Formats: sequence, structure tokens, C-alpha cells
Amino acid sequence: TTPSPILPDYTTPDELAEHLGASKRTVRRLARELGAYTTIGKKVILMHHHVEAILEANRPCQSKSTSAAGFG
Repeated sequence: TTPSPILPDYTTPDELAEHLGASKRTVRRLARELGAYTTIGKKVILMHHHVEAILEANRPCQSKSTSAAGFG
């Protein structure tokens, strides 16, 4: 069946860590530092745009410039 358009696609930091083969602590830390998460009660969830922000922040810098070495 097709998912209901009313229900959002989301994951949790622990599920994302398992999927990526990363540590749960690292994913939780990145989400917290970036503010890339939503809470519902005590449950922390990551929407698609949160996951994209976490992955983008963790992407290595592509610049070959030595002057950009200190930046992201």
C-alpha cells in the first residue's frame, strides 16, 4: 500500500545512525548542534530536511584552497 500523505516520513537519531553505520552518540550530537531535529513529548525525530542538514554538515570540504582549510 502507498503511505498516507497525512503521515510524515521520519526517522530517529538511533535509526539513522544504524542505517549510516555511524555511532548513535555522533548522530545525536550533530542533530543537537545543528538544531536539526523535532521533539514530540520526549521523542526526538528527524524529518527529511533534518537528515539532509546532518549529512551536509558532515560532508568533507571540497575546497582545494589552503585559505579555506579552517572553514567547514
